[in-house]
Amino acid sequence: MKHSVTALLCTLFSTLCFAENKVTVIEYNPAPGQFVNTLPIIEDKKDVFKLTQQALDRGYLISLGAFGGYMTVKFDTPLANAEGNDFIILGNAFETSAEPGVVMVSRDANQNGIADDRWYEIAGSEYARSVKDYEITYYRPTAEDDASEEAIEEYIRWSDNQGNSGWLTKNTCYKQPYYPIWIDDDSLTFRGTMLPDNAIDVRGDGSYFRLAPFEWGYADNQPNSNEAGCSFDIDWAVDAEGNKVDIEAIDFIRIHTGTIAADHGQIGEASTEISAIRALHDETIEMSDEIVFDLNGMITDNNIQFNESDVWDKTLNDSAEYQWFGNGTFSFSHLRSGNSWDGTSWEGFTISRSQDTLLSHEAFYPDHQWGVMAGGGVAGEGSPYILGYYAEYTESSIEGHICEIGFTHANEIEAVGCYVCNSPYTTKCIVDGFMYARKFTRGDYCTLTAHGINADGEDCGTVIYYMADYRDEDSTKWFVNRDWAWMDLSELGTVKSIYFTMETTDVGDWGSNTTFYFGLDQITIRPVKEETGLSHPSTLNSQLMAYPNPCRDQLYIDGIEDGEIVNIYNLQGQMVMTQIVVNKNEPLQISSLSAGIYVVKHKNKNRSIKLIKK
Repeated sequence: MKHSVTALLCTLFSTLCFAENKVTVIEYNPAPGQFVNTLPIIEDKKDVFKLTQQALDRGYLISLGAFGGYMTVKFDTPLANAEGNDFIILGNAFETSAEPGVVMVSRDANQNGIADDRWYEIAGSEYARSVKDYEITYYRPTAEDDASEEAIEEYIRWSDNQGNSGWLTKNTCYKQPYYPIWIDDDSLTFRGTMLPDNAIDVRGDGSYFRLAPFEWGYADNQPNSNEAGCSFDIDWAVDAEGNKVDIEAIDFIRIHTGTIAADHGQIGEASTEISAIRALHDETIEMSDEIVFDLNGMITDNNIQFNESDVWDKTLNDSAEYQWFGNGTFSFSHLRSGNSWDGTSWEGFTISRSQDTLLSHEAFYPDHQWGVMAGGGVAGEGSPYILGYYAEYTESSIEGHICEIGFTHANEIEAVGCYVCNSPYTTKCIVDGFMYARKFTRGDYCTLTAHGINADGEDCGTVIYYMADYRDEDSTKWFVNRDWAWMDLSELGTVKSIYFTMETTDVGDWGSNTTFYFGLDQITIRPVKEETGLSHPSTLNSQLMAYPNPCRDQLYIDGIEDGEIVNIYNLQGQMVMTQIVVNKNEPLQISSLSAGIYVVKHKNKNRSIKLIKK
């Protein structure tokens, strides 16, 4: 049976016309299942990607196991969202046996080659009837009983986030271990969209089932001979709220088994199988010149540490060393201790990976100020993000801005956008009222405003995003942000920095009562190209750029030539270092400088830039 099915798949594989844009397997994490460990045959974790890729290249079946098991692939080049269907996924479905898998797509927005950007679900015909954010955990069986002639009824235990639990049964026909043998963990947890049950008990006694296909939009759902039924349009993608999204192209596809595993008589459990994932056209797009802030890279490069609250361990400090953090191109303001309280408060920006989303606290809770309502960054729960805290009083009492992002690039840059998300603290104030804050009613709102500053230091525009909006007469249209949403900043135009402020209608004698926390992620900019006619009259060689910034021992400087002089001054105006540039491509050695803030000046052309030495 197995060999005849494989032969049939290979025949179909060879008759369909695919585009040249192929895929590479980057994740294979099956849930327990009757074909796991055999489709493909894997015994050692070092062979997982090699053998899975071989199976996909040859049109052989890859089993994803029970609900939640998944695989992720990456296209060789970004697949453009063209007219009509864009890609096809083949499986082993036939008219009476559909084992549908949910399909997700993603764009490599930060261009790091890793599937850590925002995912969008292909909303198939059953989207409205599906259970979102279903989570299930499978537990390693205590023993294997390969010799038994009868099925093991209580084989692999499972429990879910709906309060249910049960067992995966071992089928009499497939006696090998169902739990992935290359995985050391004693439990496996999967989360995703669960599709409606498509199993039909034909005889009514649990002995013979038919797995009915859904109309469209799922993997391993229609026979491979039905090319249209196995094909997908990027235009079907929706965000976490079910809103249609406009995606220019995709780099990644992820598929997970979409139906809950059950004892389906002669079939056993339902598990999505995949034999091919390919592009249907050769339309692609050029790699974007956009720059997305790489928070993970900055954390690694700067050896950022987190405390027990999963927040940057230098958030509460009283040192001038930590007034900014970033990766050179992006710099985020961080006011030490909020300029007060001896290291027990903070303002501006910090880095968090807290999963805290609780709204149940009834008293002031500084230990619960670190989260966002999404439970993590755009990449998912527990992933890092930028957390901002805006204080009106401090903003009005200091020079500069407390929540500011500065940009350092050889060219001027245009603002593109970023993702924003409410914090539990702010959400608590809005939906329940909290301490001095009252519960929002009709007419209330809370806004996050981005202000652009141009190269001359002047404000050049604003963009407003409503974190909560109760202005509509119809209360069913009231809105509170609870997930990452894209904030388009393109109206700001060409900027040198962006600062954020917040505003609320809940105002008392001492100012705003709503507490102003907010999350940012995937801040995106675009360097201005000279050929667009929008660039500054200065050319690349007439500007000064120092990187990395902050830095430790070595500093590279762009915009200088051999023989020119670079001077470094402290904030008191004292020159602490001078050097003639011998080779403009070699770094300056600055290990002798103490940690602090300095000004790097180009003596020959009277230009300067701020430097943070770690």
